[in-house]
Amino acid sequence: MPPWTHKDPVSREFIGKARQLRRSLARPHYAEDTTLLSILQPLRKRWLANPEHKLREQAYRGAARDWSVRMPRFGRIDLRTEIAKYSQNIAEIRLTAGELNSDEWLDDEYESSIAAEIVTVCINKKDFNVRYGCCASFSIHAWARWFQRLLKDKFADLLVDVSCVVAVSPEC
Repeated sequence: MPPWTHKDPVSREFIGKARQLRRSLARPHYAEDTTLLSILQPLRKRWLANPEHKLREQAYRGAARDWSVRMPRFGRIDLRTEIAKYSQNIAEIRLTAGELNSDEWLDDEYESSIAAEIVTVCINKKDFNVRYGCCASFSIHAWARWFQRLLKDKFADLLVDVSCVVAVSPEC
């Protein structure tokens, strides 16, 4: 049997590491992210200005390049781009600070968490859509247990473990 059991409390050291991780991931939501807006707004202006909603492949490639270079890399789990003649899809999954809430809880009750969030941008002749969703959410307590049991504190190890969970998530 391991040196801890589910009855053992998580030590303050590991709770502190989990809280520090959440603080390091706290950043503006994608919708409020000025970097994202600065990448997409010029593309949307061009898309709206063209009556057929056709953009050159070069414009899509520039937006994909800007996304991969200018969006923060810390917390990024996966970034995928698909570019066709008159369409583009970008999907990014990243860790972000979140808040858990259950249907059984009161409206103002929540628990601090770390979430794997996905943002997708789909541009084609008919649509210019940006969508957000949550692939998975992990409580601070879960991360504290992760630090305690695995005795790892490298962010790369954490991303590998989260990637495994995200890979089986139907939302991603």
